[in-house]
Amino acid sequence: MDYAGLAPPHKLSGSSLRPVLEDPNASVKEAAYTQVTRGPKVMGRSVRTPRWRYTEWGEGKHGVELYDHSKDSGEYYNLSANPEYAHVVSKMKQLLQGGLLGE
Repeated sequence: MDYAGLAPPHKLSGSSLRPVLEDPNASVKEAAYTQVTRGPKVMGRSVRTPRWRYTEWGEGKHGVELYDHSKDSGEYYNLSANPEYAHVVSKMKQLLQGGLLGE
């Protein structure tokens, strides 16, 4: 709609991808969200920023993961239980909850 010069209807959610199409280094969102099922009953929800990936399995009841992609792009070291990263876990948890609520 952006390229056509049209105003999007009020109920249409999302952001224009025009900035990314014109500059691949641009971004339109703070984070990306994914959801996956592990086994028949455990849902995993993740939020990914340029640096971090945070995942909660079964709303955290079945585990939590935090990876620093600036130092560990292979996701070998789960930092979620390390007190040094508690502030990152808190921020990513808020970001995940906000994204899931559509905020």
